[in-house]
Amino acid sequence: MRLSVLFVAIAFLVVPMAAGAADIETSPVPSPDAVQPVGMNLLAGFIPPVTVISSGQSVAWVNNDLLTAVHTVNGILGAPPGSGNIAPGGTYSATFGAGPAVVPYHCTLHPWMNGVIIVLP
Repeated sequence: MRLSVLFVAIAFLVVPMAAGAADIETSPVPSPDAVQPVGMNLLAGFIPPVTVISSGQSVAWVNNDLLTAVHTVNGILGAPPGSGNIAPGGTYSATFGAGPAVVPYHCTLHPWMNGVIIVLP
């Protein structure tokens, strides 16, 4: 199971680069007490698509979509996180345990919206 999740996570990182998107935006590693924000937008996807955090930190997804779209934040293959529907203006937070880990996620309502959380030790 872990091997298949790792394979999917690597595919999320490699496919955009192979498609010519070498300028993928990543988040800086925040201070240990900070919550790392990730925006959601129907046209732009998750912003940033790759978020780097330290073990024990939280990520807060904010639906700041101007098109009033509902979004979700769900792990690939049933892995955490799992938000349910997030209405415009709504938020969802998850805290990630011990790293290192690569956690791919997506919006189940909009399959082109994909992201990855990289948890450092």
